[in-house]
Amino acid sequence: MVTDADLAALGTLQRDNPHHRQFAPMKLYLASQVAAVAARKHGGAEGLQAARTARVGAKLEQRATKKRKEQSASEAAEQTRLRLEREAEERLAELEAQAQEDEDEEEEEDTEEGGVKKEKKKAKKKQRKVGVGGRTEVVELASGMRGRRFGEGLAIVEDVEEI
Repeated sequence: MVTDADLAALGTLQRDNPHHRQFAPMKLYLASQVAAVAARKHGGAEGLQAARTARVGAKLEQRATKKRKEQSASEAAEQTRLRLEREAEERLAELEAQAQEDEDEEEEEDTEEGGVKKEKKKAKKKQRKVGVGGRTEVVELASGMRGRRFGEGLAIVEDVEEI
């Protein structure tokens, strides 16, 4: 519980470092002198024990704080994951509703316009370009359905005749 500055006033013996010759040399102190400096600095054995207890308490508090931060970050990540899942489910429901509306409109148009226009519309909607990660892929889609690409390359396409 003493610093290098506290020990600077004490005499030392210097020896070559036994671990490697090119490392800094060892400084050897007399244990009785170091104990006297520690007692003087902390006010005796009781003060030294109190300083050790305070140091250990500070380390424990630091570890507990770190653990709390990690736990709160983990909880925040879990909440974000749940929110994104919920948003993806909502978006999927919207897409399904839109697809149903498009299908209903198409059926209405078919009954009003006849079969010729329906076939032209199908042929036109069959090929659409879908942007994927900076490149464009042509995706064959059935009767006006739109393919949607989500994270990690997942695609949700319904009623596909050919891909």
